[in-house]
Amino acid sequence: MTPSPINKNTAPIRGVRTIASIKRELERLAERHSRLLPIDDNHHGSDCNNSANMTGTKAKKKNRKGFLQHRHIKSEFHGNYADNDADTNDSGDDYYLSLFEEFAITVCHTGVIPRKELFEAWAMALYVNHYFPTSGEGREGQRCYQRVADLCSGHGLVSWAILFLDEHRSRTAVCIDISIPKACDIVESVMLRRHPEVATFEKAPSREGETNQEEQAAQPAATPAETSTRKRWHWIEGDICRNVSADSSTLIVGVHCCGTLSDSILDLAIQSGSALALVPCCHTRRSLPYEYKPHKAFDALIEQNIEKNKALALPQTDPTTMPLSSEGQEGDGEQPAPELLPTTLTDVIDGFRIERLVNAGFDVQVESIPSVITPKNRIIVASPPPDSSCQSGSAGGDQGQAAFRDANECTEKKTAPNNIRNKRAFSIPLGDTPEARAVVASQSGRLAANLRDRRPAPNLSLSIYLPSPDECPTEENLQALADRVAGGEAHRYYAKLEASEDATIIRTQVRYGADGVYSTPDGRFSRSYRIQYGVHDETGRLPQLTKQQAKELHALVCRAIEEGALPGIKLRQGMKRLS
Repeated sequence: MTPSPINKNTAPIRGVRTIASIKRELERLAERHSRLLPIDDNHHGSDCNNSANMTGTKAKKKNRKGFLQHRHIKSEFHGNYADNDADTNDSGDDYYLSLFEEFAITVCHTGVIPRKELFEAWAMALYVNHYFPTSGEGREGQRCYQRVADLCSGHGLVSWAILFLDEHRSRTAVCIDISIPKACDIVESVMLRRHPEVATFEKAPSREGETNQEEQAAQPAATPAETSTRKRWHWIEGDICRNVSADSSTLIVGVHCCGTLSDSILDLAIQSGSALALVPCCHTRRSLPYEYKPHKAFDALIEQNIEKNKALALPQTDPTTMPLSSEGQEGDGEQPAPELLPTTLTDVIDGFRIERLVNAGFDVQVESIPSVITPKNRIIVASPPPDSSCQSGSAGGDQGQAAFRDANECTEKKTAPNNIRNKRAFSIPLGDTPEARAVVASQSGRLAANLRDRRPAPNLSLSIYLPSPDECPTEENLQALADRVAGGEAHRYYAKLEASEDATIIRTQVRYGADGVYSTPDGRFSRSYRIQYGVHDETGRLPQLTKQQAKELHALVCRAIEEGALPGIKLRQGMKRLS
């Protein structure tokens, strides 16, 4: 069976799905895609020494992590999701499976997404769409969220899947990671081309592959700023521990956040009272509470839990302990399986994380992705308490975040690597307000990231003698001289530039010094200036001038003044010759 194509313009709005239907869909997807088989038998404790098994494991691992290409559209994403149980093969399931097919086809067009990430992202999006809807069609008392923050996002595929499932086309998303891969730009461009209604607030084409030319002609051309604010999806390069200002109006999502980054996201959610959907990864002892970090303490905890589990597994023969049915009569003797205590590092760490959320007043649910898709498959879903006292700031960040950042400032200065600590400080507001969304739009994209990474332009001082107090060169006059000198030397530092660009690529900025015209001890008049030597590059790709390069240019400007470039002006203090 092949599900019928979905027309997103005419398809009826469907209610929030049940957990059972989500699990059923994921099982059907895993069954349909034969390459999603366990790739490492050692995850289950078996021996994998056979060379044939090792060869098969490597092949499956390569298939899982290989990029989805255009050729996979016909070979893998063409329906055939029917199962033998007619009761589970309803039209609602077929609708969402058709959505998955269209999403998978779009991902194949990018050619940059590994196979396993497609299924991980879709599974996470299904649960997010269930627990945190965009409107009031969810369970009674359930809070709705129009904005999603995908932290440690990588390619940002999770947020794209969440937007794809948003039938109301009202949800927005921002992706934040310390380093956004270039493939992220490719995914965005493909989404803009194939599904503009998902990527922006624009209307979808009336038919697949066809645009409404009359509507496009009637709309005025959008400026770059308007285009940026019309987008429903943005990405920003930033450190979630230093730059993110969380807000209770925005849902926080994180999938496979390595190491202690999962704990950092947990901190953000608790401090701001934000809803959270988290798939932890890379569990290490650093995530344990302080008292359990020593090996002896942790081993003692595991042994204690094992003994308690053995006691829980003993059969209960006392009739007084048998559960009662809903009518108050004794049951048939079958008791529900006791909840066992964690006995692995992964389960212990996630147990402490869940305990932290519960102690903070969150309503926590634990779901799972089929292990055939990913072995790190636990989803922690946390809804904040309804009487959360967090208040949003004017810029879209919770006021409680200020104290949290202040408390961690000293630690960050000591532990952050130099390439992070030396980056320009800025704040990413996650609030679902027009002001916060506008700030995010201005911070997003490759150009903004490159400009933030660029070091500040060096500036150097200059002091000159004046013929009289009234004959002082203006800032514009000195800047014109500095631009002319620096432009003639641009080819030395940027060899790939064309000749027409040499004169404009290096821009100077001249400002008067702190003191005005003053008299020197020898009775002459003098004035000081500050000259900044920066690169003018709208792409943000060219590196900033180094301090040494700025000194070389500054020496040439000083030499030009000595040689009479400014009539009547003599150099008093500056770099008089090349070093």
